[in-house]
Amino acid sequence: MFCISGHVKQAFGNVEEELGIPLRELIERYAGGVRGGWDNLAGGDPGGASVPVIPKSLCDDVLMDFRLAEKMRRAASAPRR
Repeated sequence: MFCISGHVKQAFGNVEEELGIPLRELIERYAGGVRGGWDNLAGGDPGGASVPVIPKSLCDDVLMDFRLAEKMRRAASAPRR
């Protein structure tokens, strides 16, 4: 279950899709893409407050699955120096 909102052409709300779908495909298929084109995207929030925003450079190819959420949670909780 994914929720699509924000600066997309058509905020779709909740959508049921298989894990492992690329973020870009998810946005294109259900929301018609990013307002102003994909190059206008700055980043994406793949999992709410428990994970950090991922930069646009990763959004092109990132797969939406549990491994992404776990990887992002670990990165957010790592000690900063």
